[in-house]
Amino acid sequence: MMSNKQIEEFISHLNDKLFDAEEEYNVSRAEILSIVLAVALGGIRAEAKISGDIKGIEKDLASMGIIFDRIEFIEDEFDIPTDGTIH
Repeated sequence: MMSNKQIEEFISHLNDKLFDAEEEYNVSRAEILSIVLAVALGGIRAEAKISGDIKGIEKDLASMGIIFDRIEFIEDEFDIPTDGTIH
């Protein structure tokens, strides 16, 4: 488990990278954050499938207002549509 100091350092580093991405790709912070959320949810789902606790994770996310069964996931990362968004 990460310590509070490690979490603070990680969040600070992540915020710096997100700011850099806004400038590099010339998009809004909301666009960057929505992509980060899409990637994070995909990672959470993959880890939940591996651990076998997908129902528990679904319940935890639902308590935060994220309804897993309403999210469309792309199973093959190389099958991302080129004419649309992934989030």
